[in-house]
Amino acid sequence: MLDRFHDGLNRTSIDSRTGFGDEEKLKSFCGGNLKGVLLKLDYIKALGCTAIWLSPFLENDDKYHGYAIRNFLKVDPRFGSLEDLKLLVDECHKKDLRVIMDVVVNHSGDIWSYQEPSATYDKGKVYTFGAWKSREWPVPIELRNPGLYNRRGSIINFDEYPETLEGDIFELKSFRNDHSPEARKVLELLASIYTYWIKEIGVDGFRIDAAKHFGIPALKQFVESIRDYTEKAGHQDFFLFAEVASGDDLAEEFLNEITGLNAVIDFPLHFILPEMIRGNAYPDQFIKLMNHRKKLSEGKSKVTFLDNHDQLGQQVKKRFAADLSEKQFEFGIGFLFCFPGIPCLYYGTEQGLDGRGKSDNAVRESMFALDNQFEDLFLQDNFYFKKIQEFSNIRKQFPALSKGGFKLLEVLELTKGVKYGNKKSILAFSRTYESELMLIICNFSSNKKIKGLVRPEKERYVGAFEKIKSTSSNSNNNFLEVKTEENDSTIAVELEPFEILILKKINGK
Repeated sequence: MLDRFHDGLNRTSIDSRTGFGDEEKLKSFCGGNLKGVLLKLDYIKALGCTAIWLSPFLENDDKYHGYAIRNFLKVDPRFGSLEDLKLLVDECHKKDLRVIMDVVVNHSGDIWSYQEPSATYDKGKVYTFGAWKSREWPVPIELRNPGLYNRRGSIINFDEYPETLEGDIFELKSFRNDHSPEARKVLELLASIYTYWIKEIGVDGFRIDAAKHFGIPALKQFVESIRDYTEKAGHQDFFLFAEVASGDDLAEEFLNEITGLNAVIDFPLHFILPEMIRGNAYPDQFIKLMNHRKKLSEGKSKVTFLDNHDQLGQQVKKRFAADLSEKQFEFGIGFLFCFPGIPCLYYGTEQGLDGRGKSDNAVRESMFALDNQFEDLFLQDNFYFKKIQEFSNIRKQFPALSKGGFKLLEVLELTKGVKYGNKKSILAFSRTYESELMLIICNFSSNKKIKGLVRPEKERYVGAFEKIKSTSSNSNNNFLEVKTEENDSTIAVELEPFEILILKKINGK
């Protein structure tokens, strides 16, 4: 989040897990900008990142998060200038970092009012347009047409259809997204706006905000327009992923229906994985999710994460690292980097920020001091930074972890040498790419050392495995072997609480 990352001043980093700013201060702009990101590119690169997703930087209402855009053709001066943005993208490319632009297509900022004093969604009722709030906005001027907006009032039930497609997200004004001529005009304008930014600054991809509310038909046309432009411009690897805050069924519908969409953000994983690590959910629930999940088509993926700027579904908002031990944190990062998808890190996670509170602002802390010009939070030798760096390097070293197929493996836990089918603690899966085969075995218990038998079943698993990484300093799993006894291929393991064990099959053995 641009406003919270860095302000571009030369500061000294301190060792703290508490971000700067209380919830009251964090309601407003803190002063982070494009120059601040530029200043910290080496820091981002050292962490192991290959791309930077920038929160919206176009001129918006007085909203620090950037999602309330009023001028779609200008960089918000509070974040910097067009020259600052171009320099940042150029420097990222020199360091082999891709730049992802967060694009808002579902709505504008709060640039006009309803005639009615209170407008909330009411069975599709179209409310009366009141007045524009300024003569200056919106830009481009073609958006200054009341007919281009749904005018259905603010959403009350975010999972109800068609309410979630037609209504406004709070005070933000929803564009037409039906099959009307006005909706087609909106799509033409949005495509023109965002292809301009590709040409002007050379970004490498888009994260599409609020896709669930924009809907599949409208998003499909928008993506087709962007793909048509990027392919003609020679940007065949332009990456498009969408925020679909829902279960797997709808997310996979977006992926299947929209050919040019590369990925969706993996909210189902986000809703369950941190809770498993906290002991509020169990591997059985994860297994159910994975068994329901369909295999993705070639070239499709999911962007995985542990926390983000919204933390949807939480009554008390909290970052991933909040209330977690170092062992739990390492376990979660290890799992994320071994699991299928593209891992995405929320700023501050690498410093173990532990923000929590009633509002989104509590998890949107500033990483630079707000009451002085001397301190920030960018140490590279702390536990959190180094663990992310370590697992990032492991992921890069073994292609199976980033490109490989995924398969859940059966696990039988052992109590006093007796096998039984309890899957509440140990979870195991394989990742396979070409001749490379990896096994990832995890103990989700917070206090029990557990012995178990992982049963891969297939003959290709039989042989010797070497330990690549264990999160336990007491691990004895240095060299393991899958043996076949009575047509039952098994690998015996003993895992400490919150231990994740990464194994690689030794080819030819």
